[in-house]
Amino acid sequence: MSDGIYLFIGFSQKEEELVYKKTKLTADDVLQALNKYLHPNEECFLRVINKLEENIVMQIHDSGESPVLSMECRDAVLRLRDRINSGDAELLSEPALSIVKLSEVASGNRQSSGASMSSMRHGCLPKFLLVVHIAVLSIALQDFVSRRFRDR
Repeated sequence: MSDGIYLFIGFSQKEEELVYKKTKLTADDVLQALNKYLHPNEECFLRVINKLEENIVMQIHDSGESPVLSMECRDAVLRLRDRINSGDAELLSEPALSIVKLSEVASGNRQSSGASMSSMRHGCLPKFLLVVHIAVLSIALQDFVSRRFRDR
């Protein structure tokens, strides 16, 4: 993982299918929607680095399209993460973001977060993606169980 600030997004493919039927939006549209909420001065934006099953890895860039480590951009992406994880109604009412279930932020700057990046370089990223997948499955299972017992 190169230097930079990364936003990891876990989403529901099942909800993506439902949203697509009504809006023609997919997980690929999450990027554009998140960028609207990232930074009002458009000094920072997200770029997709990888998409795998129900996970999207994004890196934050500045207006010059270089990966950034600025505190201002880091704080903006942390606020965005917190809004996603707290279920912010305004953010998640956006159709493209309604499929998003959770997020996490990591820094690839060896000087400022060497320990966390070292662990990610040694295999914690796949573990994180597994945790995201398990969390999404858990949410789906809870929803299924609550619907099943509510209908009785």
